[in-house]
Amino acid sequence: MMLIKSLTVASLLVGVNSVALAEDDLMSILEGKTSTAQAQFVESEEVAKLKKAVNPSSAEQNIFFQFLVEKNYEKALFQWSQAFNQSAFQMTETGKALEAFLNYKNGLKLTGVENLLAISNPEKIDATVISLWKENLNDKDPVWGMAQVTWNPYWTQVFGQAAEMAVVLQKAMSLKTSPL
Repeated sequence: MMLIKSLTVASLLVGVNSVALAEDDLMSILEGKTSTAQAQFVESEEVAKLKKAVNPSSAEQNIFFQFLVEKNYEKALFQWSQAFNQSAFQMTETGKALEAFLNYKNGLKLTGVENLLAISNPEKIDATVISLWKENLNDKDPVWGMAQVTWNPYWTQVFGQAAEMAVVLQKAMSLKTSPL
């Protein structure tokens, strides 16, 4: 009987300890802290720079950045509106480019590229977001031939002349085939 009682107490203590650790992990995420011993993912240099530039001020923003660190772009996109809806950051060129990137990474490639290219002052986009785009979108991607936008010369230095030519040719073809 004493053995059963000891085992019951031991299992209760393990359960309480597990709950306490889970609460600590949740609070760390909400506060934007990551423990190096417990972190499953290492924060990339780009995400760390972007996080520093944005300076997250809410639990929702910290959760968003945790999803970026994990490269869980689907959850990051779902978290986007909670973290940045109607915020000053969302209205910046960097915010628009980051949201466009999340669309691109979640299978909305055309929407993402068109929204990126529609940014009126792309030179104001933080270099870390430009790096994310450059790592994920090359000048051979077929999306360039579908994008219906006006090409800004800034993008040539980012994505190359092949991307520019595909966009310009697509626009010329759509003008040629559209009825007057």
